[in-house]
Amino acid sequence: RMKYNELKVMIPKLFNEITSSSAYDEFMTVTGVQDIPAFSGQLTTLTMSSGWTKKIESKEYAAQIIAQRKLIDDNKYSVLKDFAAGLMDSFYRVKEKKAANIFNNAASVAFDFMTSEENKPLASTTHLTKMDGVSTTTGFSNYGTNALNETNLASARISMRQYRTDVGERFQGGDNYIVLVPDELEFKGLEITQTKNGLYSGEGTENVHRGRYEVVVYPRMSDSSATAWALIDKDLMKKDLVFVNRVAPEANRTFDFSSFALMQSIYGRFACGFLDWRWIYFNAP
Repeated sequence: RMKYNELKVMIPKLFNEITSSSAYDEFMTVTGVQDIPAFSGQLTTLTMSSGWTKKIESKEYAAQIIAQRKLIDDNKYSVLKDFAAGLMDSFYRVKEKKAANIFNNAASVAFDFMTSEENKPLASTTHLTKMDGVSTTTGFSNYGTNALNETNLASARISMRQYRTDVGERFQGGDNYIVLVPDELEFKGLEITQTKNGLYSGEGTENVHRGRYEVVVYPRMSDSSATAWALIDKDLMKKDLVFVNRVAPEANRTFDFSSFALMQSIYGRFACGFLDWRWIYFNAP
């Protein structure tokens, strides 16, 4: 087994983990109802329709390791145990990498497990609605190119508070925010959110960001970018960011009849995706 520890597990922190017994899972929202007009003697018919459909399909992951018979004869049981543990480590590492792709590929529609009827990436300046007559000019963008600093963090928060629903109405989001950063931005994030006074100048001005955000370091974001970061509504994230555990990892072993080798294998199925985009504002400078 590796003598180095794996990176910390992030799926439980960020995702709503669900189980499934289906080949794929479909998620659909409804648009809501627009404003009721004044009554003029006859009822006005308001429309309400389904929102965008997301389909998340679990994939199979499997592999084996073959140990020669002499390892058994020579009592190398610790090596054999390492092989089995290594397979399990590999499976969970792949799960974490695929989960990280949600953020590392936030501006791309090259999804690993998902198809989206909207056909827009998680982070986009041109999100759409199915409701006729609803303007998407304001409140339908969750993507920017600003570096992480106190001004741009405040700007991202304001943008999130200006988000619109599918019927074009503002809504009350949460005030439980995460600033998600790669390793390279950890200290910058902590500086912005924990400095008590003097963040803006040497005058000792009180830092209004202090205590408002939780800084979460996501090491696997560094595999894609050293400057990308996101502001996240934690409560909405836990509803709209899902990880499907279709089949838990199954470890098996058997002996090959012709070579006497010990064959150890692992098999599992999983998927991940997002149901809506309004839980995040993503910046990729």
